[in-house]
Amino acid sequence: MTGFAVLTATSQTSRLTVTGTVSAHYRTQYDLLIRPKGSTTELERSQSLVRAGFLSDVHGGITLDQYRAVQGLPGVEVAAPIAMIGYVMPEARISVPLGKPSGGGPQVWRVRVNWGWDRGLSHLQATDAYVYLTPQALELAHTPDAKGGLPTTQAMPDGSVVTVCPQPQASDKRLTPGGEVQCVSTAPSAQAVYRTAADGTVTFTLSWPFPIVLAAIDPAAEQKLSGLGGAVATGRALTASDGIVSNPGGSDSVPVVAASSTPVDGSASWSVQELPPAASAAVVQAGGDYQALTAGLARISGSTTGSGEVTANTAYQGLLTQLTQGIPATSYWKAAPVSYTAGARAGAGAGAGGGQALTPESVTNPPDVWRSAFTRGTVTVPAAAADGQFRGLTPYLGSNVSQSRGSEDSRIAPSLRSVGSYDPSRLTGHQDAVQGSLDVFSSSRLTPADPQSSRLLRGQSLQPDGDPAGYAQQPPMMFTTLAALPEFGDPEVYQGADGSAPLSLVRVRVAGVTGVDALSRERVRQVAQEVVDRTGLDVDVVVGSSAAPVTVQLPAGSHGRPPLTLAEAWTHKGVAAVILAAIDRKSLVLFGLVLAVCAGFVANAAAASVRARRGELAILAAVGWTRPRIFSLVQAELASIGAAAGVVGALLAWPVAWVTGVRIGLADVVLAVPAAALLAVLAGLVPAWSATRVAPMEALRTAVRQRRRPVRSGRPGLARMAWRNLLLVPGRTALGAATLAMGVCATALVLTVTVAFHGVLVGNMLGQAVSVAVRGVDGASTALMLVLALLAVADLSYTNIKERTAQLALLQATGWTSGQICRLIAWESAGLGLAGSLAGGALAYAGTALFAGAVDRTALTVISAAVVVGTALAVLAGVAPALTLTRLHTARSLAEE
Repeated sequence: MTGFAVLTATSQTSRLTVTGTVSAHYRTQYDLLIRPKGSTTELERSQSLVRAGFLSDVHGGITLDQYRAVQGLPGVEVAAPIAMIGYVMPEARISVPLGKPSGGGPQVWRVRVNWGWDRGLSHLQATDAYVYLTPQALELAHTPDAKGGLPTTQAMPDGSVVTVCPQPQASDKRLTPGGEVQCVSTAPSAQAVYRTAADGTVTFTLSWPFPIVLAAIDPAAEQKLSGLGGAVATGRALTASDGIVSNPGGSDSVPVVAASSTPVDGSASWSVQELPPAASAAVVQAGGDYQALTAGLARISGSTTGSGEVTANTAYQGLLTQLTQGIPATSYWKAAPVSYTAGARAGAGAGAGGGQALTPESVTNPPDVWRSAFTRGTVTVPAAAADGQFRGLTPYLGSNVSQSRGSEDSRIAPSLRSVGSYDPSRLTGHQDAVQGSLDVFSSSRLTPADPQSSRLLRGQSLQPDGDPAGYAQQPPMMFTTLAALPEFGDPEVYQGADGSAPLSLVRVRVAGVTGVDALSRERVRQVAQEVVDRTGLDVDVVVGSSAAPVTVQLPAGSHGRPPLTLAEAWTHKGVAAVILAAIDRKSLVLFGLVLAVCAGFVANAAAASVRARRGELAILAAVGWTRPRIFSLVQAELASIGAAAGVVGALLAWPVAWVTGVRIGLADVVLAVPAAALLAVLAGLVPAWSATRVAPMEALRTAVRQRRRPVRSGRPGLARMAWRNLLLVPGRTALGAATLAMGVCATALVLTVTVAFHGVLVGNMLGQAVSVAVRGVDGASTALMLVLALLAVADLSYTNIKERTAQLALLQATGWTSGQICRLIAWESAGLGLAGSLAGGALAYAGTALFAGAVDRTALTVISAAVVVGTALAVLAGVAPALTLTRLHTARSLAEE
């Protein structure tokens, strides 16, 4: 019972360690993810997944009444809603220095911009832009011309007025940044917007369109869940009192907080060329014709005077400054989900998608998706929008017409005004792999999945490129309040808007969840059920989820990026609970095998004892002992022996636990004594019952049936005799084989984990490795089981020899040698060992398949080896008692019979 006490303590220690590790990563920011009915994709439903960037393409579907119903449910600690409004597209304005005027006459500079994204794999050279400097006064018209543009005019020295600096119209405009013609005047009376810098430097304003996902939140709930209010970097956090600020006769102002940095990857590099005087004459001669002007300037060569570069994050920092002054939200766009085609099987790292690589399907958005009521036909979009796209876009055009709703309100699309910024790295769960995959503030993670992609990306992840229709999506980076949400759902402000069900999801944290215990799991389940019953919404139980890498085959782009194989972190729901259940099964199986082997050994010994005392028991029956009294006598003896063994085992448990480094409690030691007594009593039920069922006269005879056929010598005869001998007492043979089967099974299982899984069976849980390791005490317990099984085989062999002493002596008297008799017993042991080992191997195979999910070639080899070794050891254990035959006295044995 030493093994019982030590294994009990070890199982508890392992349970506490594993549970503690799981509990540290068991909960993400929230326990339940509530999404609109039908918003989950077929792949998510079939594979129990939550797709990466699941929030970027869910725009509404939950009503405020449904949210309030969830909020009021018993057991809901926090219910934090998010309403995805969509992509707004402010423009960051970057000042590119051109130099100071060289002389008093007009000058022209050419600015050539090269945009890059996808870690430098994609490039696009924009249409050349030009800056025209004149000492004459410039004037911007306040009414559009026939083409819808606002012309800039210049007064000439002779008093005439000419149109300069025309802009491309919707019919000939490149959607990507570039192609602008800007005018600057050094005249003191010029409008300020056209003046040079204070030090006389002429600059070009590079516009960088910067799509940003805008969402509405409940500031108080978001603070409890993600700590958004505590992550303030500048300014202040949003409060529940923040709402729309009306501006009579103009646009309303919407308060927002924005991220202090952006995950968007991109750069803009430029070179500056100063053109000769003929270029300034070409500007005047073009007469306001954009195509004629740009075609004429393109034929004029210039000298390079400077260059520079700006990254997306630098441009974004400038945009944050602009936000403090207010930026019009002239329109917004909503992106649709990506559709996939399943390809060939992915590598071993693919954890979802059925083991297949997913290829996103390309889409084509029409040019008019970028139309706007505030510009000359269309907005300027990011350079990456010229690349391949994977999401359909729906535009919501803002109104530029003031429509009075009373004395204070208007219908013009609102402007966004920042009250502060937050640091994404300070949010709860930002650094955790699994929380990151479920965190609405983190962008989807796309890491290289093969050496080629790793080389192309230089070992870095693929980041969002700023295209709302691109594959990699940025998370919400700008937030307003639910109080400001109606402005974006008003169809009078944004064409096509619908504010009837504005919320995209609700994240719920359940009260009283402390870990992976059954009570906590039941609390989560109960709240999830109540949400479904009350609202009919889709509910994902994400507590205990795990990051699941999905292999994505991203096709080549149209601007330089080759095909890439990427691993995207999706989320597999409920992995933690599965692994914990497997750990419980492993401990239970190992524990049960130890007890079963012990029970088999005790049962075999008890049966042998009863058979050896058949004469004594027969006499007791003859003098009047009843069957219940004989049964109680045998059971009492077994209980006494078991209790004594339990005491000895408990005393030995202390030093064994100290050597193996296991912490063992007093309860574990004390429990070993009654457990041993109970085990002995249970194991002796059948032998004690059989002792009461034999008639007194039959009990005085031998327990082994006599043979009816003569025995022939020789190896074939030995095999047949051995098989018949095993069947003489089938119950005893079956018990010995079963005991050996359990020992071989435990040994094969432990060796399989050690060899095939390198000692540790690892599951990926919440981004952390949760392992089921073969501990030293596991190996010791398994060795104990095997030793007990082999001792049972040896005891069975010894019992057979003792009961067949006269028969074996008769064989010697008829000419059999000791060697022949030993070989006979060896054949018997081989048959017993092969039956038990094969059964144990089959159990080990089934157990490995159940626990690991599959049995590979290495595991099968280990199990087969355990079967062979188990059979060989059984032969050795069975032959050892046969060595006593060398001291067998034939005449005395026959006389005693």
